[in-house]
Amino acid sequence: MEEYRLENSGNNTSTEIFNKTNWPEIKTQVTELIKDCFPQYNFTNEEIENFFLKTYSNDKALVLFLKDKLERKIIGFTATYINGDTADIHMTGIRSDKRNQKLVGELMKNLEEKLKTIGVSYITREAKVNDGYADAIERYYGDRVIYTEDIEGTKGGTEEKRSIKIKL
Repeated sequence: MEEYRLENSGNNTSTEIFNKTNWPEIKTQVTELIKDCFPQYNFTNEEIENFFLKTYSNDKALVLFLKDKLERKIIGFTATYINGDTADIHMTGIRSDKRNQKLVGELMKNLEEKLKTIGVSYITREAKVNDGYADAIERYYGDRVIYTEDIEGTKGGTEEKRSIKIKL
C-alpha cells in the first residue's frame, strides 16, 4: 500500500491508500475489521472480499486505511466514491477496541488532504440521526457544512439518516 501520511496526533498510526494488488496481504485484516465495525450485517468473508474488490478497485474510489504502527494492523478505514469535485463517503469504521480515541477525526483530516490534492472540493455523507452521529458530524465540521437533509436510509437500512455536504 502507498503510505500517505505518517504524522499523527499521538496515536501511533499511519494512513495508507488501498491498492488492490495488496489485497492478499491485507484481506484477513480488512474482513475482520468490517465484521467488527458492522456486525449487524453478518457478512461472510467471501461477501466482504467480493464487495470490496468490485466496489473499490477503480479510479472513482479512494479507500484510506488507518494502521496502528505498533500492532502493524489495520484498525480503521474510510471508503469514498469520487464524482467530479465531490467525494461521497460511503463507509467509515474504526475497530471497536480503538473507538473514542479521536481516530475518525484523524482519518477524515487525512482523507480531506488527499482529496484536495486530486481536485475535490466537497464531501458528502449520510449519517444516522437517532444515535447522534449526524449531529456530531455537523458539530465537527461547523460552518463548513453547506447543506443537510433528513432522509430515509438510502444505503441500506430503514433508520432515519441525514445527508450532509461539507466544503473542503
